[in-house]
Amino acid sequence: MKIKKGWAVVAAAALFALGACSGGSFGNKPAEATNDGIMTIALNTNPGVGESNQFVKNWNFWAVGGKGVAPGMTLLYETLLGLDKAQPGKLTPALAESYEMKDGGKQLVYHLRKGVKWSDGVEFTSKDVKWTYDRAIGDACTDREKGEDGEWDYKCWVASKVQTPDPYTAVIQFNEPDRQQVLNFAAWYPIFPEHIWSKKNVDKDQNLEPVGTGPFRVKDFKPEIIKYELRDDYWGGPSQGVKEVHIIPGASVGARQAQLSRGEIDWTVGSAAGVLTDFVQPDPQNNHYRFYPNGGGYGVIFNHTVAPFDNLEVRKAMRSAIDPTKARDAAAVGYTIPTPAGLDPTMYAPMLTPETSQPQQQDVEAAKASLAASGFTVNPAGNLEKDGKEFPITLYINVSNDQDMQAGPIFVSQWKEVLGLSVKIQTPAETVFNKAASKGEYPLFFGTVAGGTSMYFAYQGYSVQNTVAIGAESPSVNYGRWKNAQVSDAAYGLQDVDPGDFEGTKPLAGVIAEQAQAEAPFIATEGTGYQVMWSSRKWDGMPEIGQPYVPSLDNYQDPIQTILAMTPSTPKNP
Repeated sequence: MKIKKGWAVVAAAALFALGACSGGSFGNKPAEATNDGIMTIALNTNPGVGESNQFVKNWNFWAVGGKGVAPGMTLLYETLLGLDKAQPGKLTPALAESYEMKDGGKQLVYHLRKGVKWSDGVEFTSKDVKWTYDRAIGDACTDREKGEDGEWDYKCWVASKVQTPDPYTAVIQFNEPDRQQVLNFAAWYPIFPEHIWSKKNVDKDQNLEPVGTGPFRVKDFKPEIIKYELRDDYWGGPSQGVKEVHIIPGASVGARQAQLSRGEIDWTVGSAAGVLTDFVQPDPQNNHYRFYPNGGGYGVIFNHTVAPFDNLEVRKAMRSAIDPTKARDAAAVGYTIPTPAGLDPTMYAPMLTPETSQPQQQDVEAAKASLAASGFTVNPAGNLEKDGKEFPITLYINVSNDQDMQAGPIFVSQWKEVLGLSVKIQTPAETVFNKAASKGEYPLFFGTVAGGTSMYFAYQGYSVQNTVAIGAESPSVNYGRWKNAQVSDAAYGLQDVDPGDFEGTKPLAGVIAEQAQAEAPFIATEGTGYQVMWSSRKWDGMPEIGQPYVPSLDNYQDPIQTILAMTPSTPKNP
């Protein structure tokens, strides 16, 4: 069955899963910790659009003119279900208390929570779900046609618009079994009030007075600070102390670490190499950092359409030569080492075999044996050579990604030491790198190799339908254009399995993991996740690793659960 391109969940911007800036020192005296109920968070201004020191005044989820939206949307709006960040594929209740799949996986039924009010006092019902999802899904039809590949037209994948048999039930009818789409709805599509948006010009309105079901409403907007205040009638219950959330533009990582150390902000995302030694260790009572894995993987991607990386043994040789722990230890930001398939070995353990759940490791002898079997030799210049033709290798790194800039020379050194290869490095600007990597213009480069949060998100991008030709921008993680029929079939097969069914997922996950291990489509060197720095001078209660939510304002439901659970901190020494 066909996986819908319109629902690809890993965009080209995911190439920079763990970007960070340089650190700094923090010698200024901390501010006196007084708890006024305000939590201050420093964030990037307009991610994916262009950074500045000011926020854009726009709460239109559908975005106006490509200028981005104000941060904090996830405090105002909620999804029907949340994604469990500790158990890939598991879902948690939110605006819907539960869901069920019927008709052999063709029908998705949501049972909505009663008693939920929009921030203007109007009741939340299934008509709001219908308005939101009808716009998101697009056209519905039953008279589909098969394409030349024998697959149904992905543009027509729902049989009807959302049905609302009563105010607390919403039904989506698919044209084929599609059990995984509930994950996409949970991840990307918050619900909007029909009584507001049905009267708006969705393409132009900036939604300056947003009405949501979340616990916060907009109190004040200035380009340099956005203030959100707590509602007193939120369906999810009261806050444990936070009354307002203030969001300010984040400067460099080093500057934010200094702000945290002085008590000027409470929480920020990102980190820099040495965050544990330079930021946490000088004041471990107050300064904290945590890496929350999301299950996905990042590393070096081979372009399978160009020599020498169309040669399996070359890819295996270069993968086996790498010891990813060297880059991990140098970065010192706490990320995990993924499996050769780019999956977190702990989070995905229930779906993998003991053989496929081991982290990526260096194997010097295997590297040398693979190079010998490749038919290539290494000439005196350190370049691969075959049949009289020379193949110099260049590793492309986004110059704005400090972690990659640090890891690149480490890997280059290992390729030289183990295989005798002389790999050069080029560091294009971020915008140039992003586009070129997505279009398949680089032969060897850093990027995301497997999405996070579920096996479906990790590998749907490797389906045949989500793999685009060189020159076209890829909508998925498959920037290296790896084509594997077994992986593609397994990705299709996931749509017939409930996301939280680990036993049902295991055979398909096994196929994917075994093929990735055998074919070396990339070198998975680091686990992806959320890097969070915070100060406990004012607030305690950041979630531990293993809880179902993480402190990220990029995700729906997560920041609400995080912030409402935070409590005023006990006095600490500065």
